Amino acid sequence: PCAAELFRISQGNLIGDFPMDAISRMTGLRKLQIKQNNLHGTLGTTIGRLSGLTSLTIMDTKITSTLPSEIGNCTNLKQIDLSGNLNLGGQIPSEIASLSKLSLLDLSATFLTGSLEDFCIVNKYLGFVELFNVNRSNIHCTCCREPTF
Repeated sequence: PCAAELFRISQGNLIGDFPMDAISRMTGLRKLQIKQNNLHGTLGTTIGRLSGLTSLTIMDTKITSTLPSEIGNCTNLKQIDLSGNLNLGGQIPSEIASLSKLSLLDLSATFLTGSLEDFCIVNKYLGFVELFNVNRSNIHCTCCREPTF
């Protein structure tokens, strides 16, 4: 196990498999930031091992999976930014409703589908949900605002 609190790879033009299995061994990890890389593969169920994670930013990568239900084990999350992952799709897991500390959720430019109703109802800290460039007929939520221009 690794006690690192921050793991960041930004604009590295890294090519290869997304290293979620290795990252999930960093048991002390609080912030995970992977931005603008050519990493592909899946987020994987091992993300649920990162129970101390407070910030998850994985944006503009080539990941090809959906958001695994194990994300619900990361109950300390305050921010999730998955924007710009054009190959990230599938059903939003209902376990996202257990992330009651979340204040920011950005699913912009993804192909995730489903409902955020339960999540919005139980989340008293929620300040911002961004769904820009998302097919709003695929994500149902009466409390999430439409982007304004």
